[in-house]
Amino acid sequence: MNIVLDAEEANEFGISQLVPSTTRSLIFAVLLIEQDHQYGLRREDIMTQTFFMQHKLISKNPQAIVNNKDVISEDWLSLFDNDFWGTNIKSNLSHKSYRPLTILSFRLNYIISENGITILGFCIVYEVISLPRLMILATSLLIIPYLPAANILFPVGFVIAERILYLPSAGYCLLIAISINKLCCTNKKVYKVVITAYVFLISIYSLKSYRRSFDWQSEYSLFINGLSVCPLNAKVRYNVAKVADARQNTTWALLEYKEAITLYPEYYQAMNNLANLLKNQKQFDEAEFYLRKAVSLKEDFPAAWMNLGIVLANTKRFHESEMAYLKALRYRRNYPDCLYNLGNLYLEMNNTDAASVSWFAAISINPKHAYAWTNLIAMLDNTGQTDKALEIIPKALDELPETPSLIFAIANVYGRINQFELAEAHFKKAIELFNHKVQAIHFANIGVLYHRWKKYDLAKLMYKRALQIDPMFKSAKKNLALLLN
Repeated sequence: MNIVLDAEEANEFGISQLVPSTTRSLIFAVLLIEQDHQYGLRREDIMTQTFFMQHKLISKNPQAIVNNKDVISEDWLSLFDNDFWGTNIKSNLSHKSYRPLTILSFRLNYIISENGITILGFCIVYEVISLPRLMILATSLLIIPYLPAANILFPVGFVIAERILYLPSAGYCLLIAISINKLCCTNKKVYKVVITAYVFLISIYSLKSYRRSFDWQSEYSLFINGLSVCPLNAKVRYNVAKVADARQNTTWALLEYKEAITLYPEYYQAMNNLANLLKNQKQFDEAEFYLRKAVSLKEDFPAAWMNLGIVLANTKRFHESEMAYLKALRYRRNYPDCLYNLGNLYLEMNNTDAASVSWFAAISINPKHAYAWTNLIAMLDNTGQTDKALEIIPKALDELPETPSLIFAIANVYGRINQFELAEAHFKKAIELFNHKVQAIHFANIGVLYHRWKKYDLAKLMYKRALQIDPMFKSAKKNLALLLN
């Protein structure tokens, strides 16, 4: 049954009439348990009243509470080696969220509540404490669970977030409830002032929450707001750099990544992302510097090893590049992007058999890897292995029926073996799918098809469209001149 006090009943127990009903009920439940007051209710009923909180507590993150192996196992030390979700903190799969005291509180609750995470654990604690101890409990809930996330004991790398404020919020609310009850009971003349202050506090928080909701409308606004609050936090700078990069503001992103590394010199994720931007700008020496530093800080960092391989390949250090790719695959065996890049390296080294093996391996892990399919079919076509290309085309189209780069490569295969109708259909579909990203080569190649098909007017039209996109496209200029002469 529900514990609900009206104003008259609240006065009987010294609880102000102006205290909100939910707060009155919480205070009353605590008083009943502490004072063993006879109010026609069994203590089991009082405890049951708090179970309405159970769903909100658990449904937010069942993997961390109900299904967490550190909560239900017999090993009391494992929680100090694992993250919030029970994954080893050193694992690549870990979220790196380290809160052993919170998990310890769940474990104690699990034991007290007879193998179930419920609010019953808190109720049993209330049974054995007095009001001064209740104050200690509230203060402890406010302070102790927050300590591991406060960057005081050791750096944890993340900023203040909801997930690390659940238990501190419980302590804060309990302190407010106790304080309001004490003030209103000890001096009834000041209860109006107290309740006015309470209403003012709630109003301020409500307005702040309303204002904060606008920051959550997008990642950009959220992270920019975080920058104004925590300008010296490396994680905030890292997040701002990511949204700047997403908005194609490379200069800003570079500055923010470098600032994040300055604030946290061991921030290997930021080094990897910074190196990627530098690589795209062909600043290979600086990119290599940050990637080598990243893998020196975290050797089992497959993405950094792969990116280092790309940088080394661009600087023609093929053997070193191959070693970097193989190192990435050692730390992450099923890594289709790395296998794809390794295939590109082998192709550049004129080892077409090894390139084919690498691309097939990438496709076997990720059948929808468009780049691997495209390069494989193009390589088979260019090396005269047309039969093999024709054999795998149906499978490729089954996996990626709307991928323009793949369809364009298939069109070239059909054009090479003079299947003009099929080639034309695939060229047209590819150009339609490319839409505004269509390039001069796409029109130039269909122009060559029409040229060979002796549809000269269409060939001229395609060459001209190619030159509209890129006036310096040599093959289109040359072929158009042949037709005009």
